[in-house]
Amino acid sequence: MFRTLQSQPRIITLFCGDISRNRPATNILNYLRDKQNEKVIDVEIHDKFPTRDQLQYMYRTDSKLLSHEINGLGDILKTAPQQLPFGQSLIEAATAGVWNNGALWVDWEKQKMGNTLRSIEAHLK
Repeated sequence: MFRTLQSQPRIITLFCGDISRNRPATNILNYLRDKQNEKVIDVEIHDKFPTRDQLQYMYRTDSKLLSHEINGLGDILKTAPQQLPFGQSLIEAATAGVWNNGALWVDWEKQKMGNTLRSIEAHLK
């Protein structure tokens, strides 16, 4: 079983509200899809605000980058998991001023994240 798990591609999640209007997100997604074709990774696209658990993990990974994408991050981390913005669409979160309408990729297994094409290229080389 362990060998099977080792050969599985790892998951990279791309958080983005409206990918069709976000050039950096489109570039990141195209790059990730190329890597997905090489069986290096699996790509997940999330258009909902991260869960509280995801947000806490991302905060531990790179709090500075996360605070660039999420306004009022400290207060949000204290919010109950069932309250907004958790579960809210990223488009709604952007309208509410919580999400900066950017793109954010997260490699959960390698504990890395970024918000640019360069950052994902460097990470996957």
